[in-house]
Amino acid sequence: MANPEKHRCIARLRKKYAAANRKEKTKILDSVCLAFACHRKDAIRALRPSDAPRPPGKTGRPPVYGDDAMLRALKKLYLLADQPCSKRFVALIPLWLPALEKREPLAPEIRDALLRASAATIDRLLAPTRAKKKGGRPSKPGSLLRNVIPIRTGSEDINKPGFVEVDTVAHCGTSLLGDFAWSLTLSDIDSEWTEMRAVWNKGVHGVLEKIDAIRKILPFALIALDSDNGSEFINNHLVRYCATEGAPVHFTRSRPYRKNDQAHVEQKNWTHVRQVFGYERLNRAEYVALMDAIYQVLGLLNNYFMPVMKLVSKQRENAKIRKTYDAPKTPCQRLLDSPDVPETTKVLLRARLAELDPLTLRDELQNKLRAFWKLVRSKT
Repeated sequence: MANPEKHRCIARLRKKYAAANRKEKTKILDSVCLAFACHRKDAIRALRPSDAPRPPGKTGRPPVYGDDAMLRALKKLYLLADQPCSKRFVALIPLWLPALEKREPLAPEIRDALLRASAATIDRLLAPTRAKKKGGRPSKPGSLLRNVIPIRTGSEDINKPGFVEVDTVAHCGTSLLGDFAWSLTLSDIDSEWTEMRAVWNKGVHGVLEKIDAIRKILPFALIALDSDNGSEFINNHLVRYCATEGAPVHFTRSRPYRKNDQAHVEQKNWTHVRQVFGYERLNRAEYVALMDAIYQVLGLLNNYFMPVMKLVSKQRENAKIRKTYDAPKTPCQRLLDSPDVPETTKVLLRARLAELDPLTLRDELQNKLRAFWKLVRSKT
């Protein structure tokens, strides 16, 4: 049926529809939907008189999450948590909401709405608030003892804590010449527990000292250490340390120029280091102690209160790659759920978790960062 014929047919039915009772209207709608293969709502709109008054305001179901107070609380919590993705944010809300309510009591309906909102709803509500992020930058590889240290390329068979990846990040600005601070990042593959420390000039002894300091505070035994091919790792000192210091540590390395071999720690280099200190040149040795103090607070905040998602599977479908992730959990929660972590360690983790407050840690972190950058600006 051509469009003019459709319009004439609808015009004739419109008068009949306006004078019909409820049963007759149902039959007319059924016939229109069958004849024109349209939705029932489209048929109702087409048969409605052209001069019929429209309902005021927005039609349809009223919004469930449109309350201004709820949006303000959601945005505040989102910004306090440094803008995580919506799936991590859903898991983060129950952890941070009690601390937020201690400072700003919320109405019961707002609290229930925050806990009930899905990841898709949060994406829609926070779309105007989200900030764009830029990518990272490559690190410089090195070469020593490559024939002695075995290569590790995958982590699919790792299912318990203790297998860590380690890497360094240069705070050199736009030039690698001269002296400047570096950040050392150590991340556990299974639990995503991550510790960071600052080191001056990426010296062999300084890097080894920081690795040993991190090892002593880890809530699990160090089983294997995987690094890139930088000279700060591929050296006799670290090889000897892994072989003789306490329980032996299996030392492996990634393939040259293959950053994805260390995907876990490379991702933490961005979220835990670059987002905090950026790309500025930090060329004074006095900054190292201040950076360590910042990293200690940041480590507590990330390991106890920031949920992370782990990649479960990756499948290629033609030109697309479909990735599947597990449910968001904090590194602390992953250790508590692990059967390989001793119960004595779990008791300590629960006690430490009960002592900490995410908003207090965040305030302390912001105060330390403000003092740090004030010092950096004064020295520039």
